[in-house]
Amino acid sequence: MCTLITESKTNLYLRSCYYSGDKATWKDVIKEQLKEHLSTIGLEEGLVKSETRYFEVSPDKHLELERYEATIRDLTHKIQNFNK
Repeated sequence: MCTLITESKTNLYLRSCYYSGDKATWKDVIKEQLKEHLSTIGLEEGLVKSETRYFEVSPDKHLELERYEATIRDLTHKIQNFNK
């Protein structure tokens, strides 16, 4: 799974991890991944809670592995060339 956070035109934050656990808890895992990502870029705990309180995870954004990997490569390339 991947989370991409854009703070402004100059700050992009990409975080990726693989999850192969229980399929019944995938929505919770994605939401926790997003919370952790927001925390690691410096948002305070209260703001993270308020910003994710009504966040809903749905399967409509799911990508098959090949498309996911291509998307990650494209995003990584854009991030690397962002400030050039």
